[in-house]
Amino acid sequence: MAITNGLITETEYANYAGVTVTLDGLRIDAWRNAITVASRWVEKHTGRQFHETDTGASPTPSARYFEATGDFVNITDCQSVTAVATDTADDGTYSTTLTASQYQLLPVGGWDDLLGSSPYTKIKQLSWGVWPCTVRERPVKVTGLWGWTAVPDDVKQATALLTQDLLKDPESRFGGLTIATDGIVLGSRVPARTIALLAPYVRTIRAPGVQVA
Repeated sequence: MAITNGLITETEYANYAGVTVTLDGLRIDAWRNAITVASRWVEKHTGRQFHETDTGASPTPSARYFEATGDFVNITDCQSVTAVATDTADDGTYSTTLTASQYQLLPVGGWDDLLGSSPYTKIKQLSWGVWPCTVRERPVKVTGLWGWTAVPDDVKQATALLTQDLLKDPESRFGGLTIATDGIVLGSRVPARTIALLAPYVRTIRAPGVQVA
């Protein structure tokens, strides 16, 4: 099996764990599965998309569809936006393409005061009425390159920590649950350092854009 949209590679995990990446097929499959599962948990926990949708040499922008709330449209993490269109006719055609003077990408300049260099996560309308009020859902179509240009080091570290924990899970007496001496289940065994490393990246407002094939 292959890693799907992994936030770390087998080699990066091997370097973290201090082991060799040259393993038998069964073991390397376990690694790849754990890395995939850990990567998805990290993204769900933070409400982020750290992986790039298109990792080719010449990535192709793709469209996603979002709801507008007041002056803003919260979007999935986006490296660059190539077009913004709205369904003003309320017929699903998204026939109105906005000009750059009608909206602003945030954070400004792709810079977050806490995280530093950051993808765009929000679009603000610069004149009232840019975002349409429609019966149909998700009236805003955003075309761009999704994900981060590079996975942050602390996110990689958190993913490696969780990957290691998942791989050790079969050795756990209680299958990954924290059990008190009286038998009460205290909670899932997600490493505390994983939670701490990811804390600055957690989005309070989630924006799962719909992508139509």
